Amino acid sequence: MADTVPILTRRNPVKASREAIAHDRATVHLLSVQLARFDGPYHHHDALELTAIEAGSGIRVLDGQVAPFGPGDLVLVPPQVAHVWWSRDAAQPVAARVLHLGLAALAGLPELREGGSGLAALDRPARIEGALAESVRAELRALADCAGLERLGRALALLGRIARAEAEVHWLERPLGRLPAGDAEPIGRVLAWIHRDYARPLRVAEGAALLHVTPAAFSRAFLRRVGRPFSVYVNDLRIAEACLALRRSRRPIAEVAWACGFPTLGHFHRQWVQRIGCAPRDYRREGPGAPGRRLRRPPESR
Repeated sequence: MADTVPILTRRNPVKASREAIAHDRATVHLLSVQLARFDGPYHHHDALELTAIEAGSGIRVLDGQVAPFGPGDLVLVPPQVAHVWWSRDAAQPVAARVLHLGLAALAGLPELREGGSGLAALDRPARIEGALAESVRAELRALADCAGLERLGRALALLGRIARAEAEVHWLERPLGRLPAGDAEPIGRVLAWIHRDYARPLRVAEGAALLHVTPAAFSRAFLRRVGRPFSVYVNDLRIAEACLALRRSRRPIAEVAWACGFPTLGHFHRQWVQRIGCAPRDYRREGPGAPGRRLRRPPESR
């Protein structure tokens, strides 16, 4: 059976950390996560991870890429790629099913080195959608009822299906690289600060002070580690928060824009259309539930 434990442990919430997973005891770990909210650290580990959100909504940061999540969200996280799920409302509990596969224990298998049909193809973060996502979620639930070699075999078969899929697997932008803990911690502090204070004006000088570097050095480091400029990432997060707010409430769009840190409605609309590709009112019309559209990378960050 799956263990009911938090995958994001309560370490210092403003630090990125390396999560230890006991692959000496099992190659496949299946976790059932049930929490008041996700508030753990930006972290990474040596396992291939598949996370299916079953309840709750919030913000997902994966390899420096920010997006809203909700029930049904299903993503693949390669080893050593930093990630975190954050949610704010403790009145809306969160639940997820998480599979960890220790690839190092299987490194000698030639099937893992095979081209497009082997697990070596799963070297980029991805979001899984459609009928494939439905079947993957069903198989994750079924894995809770098996163990040992049966669980390992079924987990490998499941990941092999994902590796061979095409239309329903949306590969995210290139991984920024496998971050050693010493390199990941500073950016984890910065992302947690942005997540906490996104609704007010944020300045490069504040981020630089967090890391005790000059503003110019901070901007270079942020771009190198996150893959886009500081101002673009901040607006990514604000738009993701606006997506959640528009789905959760009937508040006026101008009020949502202001609450998410945009000083004018015009600025909000420009940033929104660059990332979402439709008007905010059309996005809201799609109805409640998981955020439907994926945030696009805005032109200024390419």
